[in-house]
Amino acid sequence: ANREPISGTEFTLYHATVEGDSWIKGDAVTDAYAVNGEERTLSPNGIFTTDESGNLSIEIREKGYYILEETTAANGYNLDQENAFRFQLTDADYNKTSVQKRDESGVPNFRIKGKVTLTKTDADTGEALNGVVYTLSRTDTVPDNYLLASAKDLATGKVYTAVQEAGGSWVWKEETGTAGVIKVSGLTWGSYTLVEKTELSGYVRSANVISFTVTNTDSEFSFDVKNTRNQVTFHKTDTPDTGATAKPLAGAVFQVHEGNACGETACTPVMFYDSASATTTVNTVTSGADGTVTIYGLPTDTATDNPKTYHLVETTAPKGYKIADPVPFTIARDGTVQVQYQPVYKVPMKDEPIKLYIEKIGENDGTRLSGAEFTLTDVCTDSCDHKLANGSDQEIITTDADDKVMIPVERVIAGHSYRLLETKAP
Repeated sequence: ANREPISGTEFTLYHATVEGDSWIKGDAVTDAYAVNGEERTLSPNGIFTTDESGNLSIEIREKGYYILEETTAANGYNLDQENAFRFQLTDADYNKTSVQKRDESGVPNFRIKGKVTLTKTDADTGEALNGVVYTLSRTDTVPDNYLLASAKDLATGKVYTAVQEAGGSWVWKEETGTAGVIKVSGLTWGSYTLVEKTELSGYVRSANVISFTVTNTDSEFSFDVKNTRNQVTFHKTDTPDTGATAKPLAGAVFQVHEGNACGETACTPVMFYDSASATTTVNTVTSGADGTVTIYGLPTDTATDNPKTYHLVETTAPKGYKIADPVPFTIARDGTVQVQYQPVYKVPMKDEPIKLYIEKIGENDGTRLSGAEFTLTDVCTDSCDHKLANGSDQEIITTDADDKVMIPVERVIAGHSYRLLETKAP
């Protein structure tokens, strides 16, 4: 490969003594001059710096033994401990130039390789997320047989080192590392991106592109990335009469079933979290006073980009209401929730009230009779408090001659037995 000149490398010139085969470094030379064309500048500390062409010229005015040693590497380069040159100047060297170099190209220094660390955690619990896959790519133009001429997939919990073999090809060394952390070293200078390829199931895949550039001044990078669990909000309301506003219903118990044809074939209940920071999973949740409840971490299909299909299944309806049919919905890897192919903020489910009517009819002529009073009580045989759905002990309903009379909503509970007793005749 072509070698570029390195400016800014510092060498220190020392006096030396020689004992047999040993060269012993002494004090820095204080009376030598840096030469730049016709200019000569005294270097009282013996330090000389390479110019833009990677060269340095020193004028030494005394004969003797010397050691010229690289003491400070230029930015972005490793200090070469072998770059120390031993030489002797005699009367025969007067007004002559001595050239010191390691090989035919001069004195090589190796670039400091880049390092990057990515730490992936749960945004709410702080838990390390192991097994998240990122793709590391070069974004600048790279020649063939160069590091990351093609992209490299990296997983949290692993350590990767890029190594160039003797033949020039690059290989990746991989070993187990810290949970939730990707560590990469051996990156050559250039521009890179890290893009999340595969998130953990139940988490929203990050769309952020992490960019960084390894240069002679920037070689170590660290990124902390947090993922959030996906979330789905269910909204339970009643089915209102025409012109009325839907009322939120508390107390509906839900499960989420996996499958495309719930109700036609058996569906499997799935586990999820009932809060963003929960550490244990559940398989049922209950709607609150506003009719909503939110679940988190619903498993997603990380092997494809296809949304995963679920059904919202009501297992227990609020008192006074019928259990609704399952509602299908999908959730994508980016957290988008859809019902009937439309993105939604909440998955709606409506319950119909249990409606029972009383009609008092005359025995002889079949006309409706008003003024009859009926008393409704709960006579369930199982362990129950014998209360009506609204918490009362009984409900009195009075018939009307004009129309049949409906027992008020939220009085009867599905599955309970009731007695309707006429306690006052018309």
